Amino acid sequence: VVFDDMLDCIGGDNDYTPTNNTIAVGFVDRVENGIRHIVPTTVDAYARVVLDESTPFEYSEGEIGIACKVIRNLKAGQWAIVTLPFNYDCRFLNSKHLVALFTSAADGVLQFERTKSIIPAYTPFLIKFNTDLESFSGYLTDDTNLGSSVDGGDYSLCGTLTEVTPGIEGCYYMAENNVLKRLSKTGVLFPYKGYFRPNSASSAKVIRLAVDGIEAVQTTGIDLPLIDENGSDGRIYNLNGQFVGTSFENLSQGIYIINGNKVIK
Repeated sequence: VVFDDMLDCIGGDNDYTPTNNTIAVGFVDRVENGIRHIVPTTVDAYARVVLDESTPFEYSEGEIGIACKVIRNLKAGQWAIVTLPFNYDCRFLNSKHLVALFTSAADGVLQFERTKSIIPAYTPFLIKFNTDLESFSGYLTDDTNLGSSVDGGDYSLCGTLTEVTPGIEGCYYMAENNVLKRLSKTGVLFPYKGYFRPNSASSAKVIRLAVDGIEAVQTTGIDLPLIDENGSDGRIYNLNGQFVGTSFENLSQGIYIINGNKVIK
């Protein structure tokens, strides 16, 4: 049995209309005094709000305190930036699981410090687990005054709870395999992640990211080549921003960037 609203499963108000996507999966094992008791098929099945990259978060006072799960599917040993609509308690994590907060950005270096604390809702943070991590769970909070941006000087770390297009050059995001990449002006960031936004045109180009003073990730390339979208020089780039020539006919099948446009061969 799949229930669209957990309140119906545990005998709550039947007129509750969720703002965010809700799902609970399980089966009813008994009925007592008109209340249906559900046995979940997954450990987080009692979460009444389930969010992923395709479901942006919408704040609602009526959902304060409701159990929520954010799906991220992080791979073991890889750094990721995470932003959650609830407090994240990392005080009791295994010592091999690392969580760090953004502290400063100067001379092209993004500095983080490891923490074992409760990270407030809407605050982006850096995380690396030694095992795969499928989701985060917590209770939705009303601490919206905390915002979703941490000022570090040359750059700010901005959290995303919805799909975001920064719209300016010089932003960076965390890609796979512990690589920090530069984002194109039209690049898109998905919900529950984060990116580094320059605070001025003179901000130094990012050269490395460090946790407790130790370099943690590589910095390379760009998401899409930063070329003049109105130009017509015919230069062709792959999706890693590498120049591959000017002859489209000689290229193998794939997706390329020509004059700022994606072209499929």
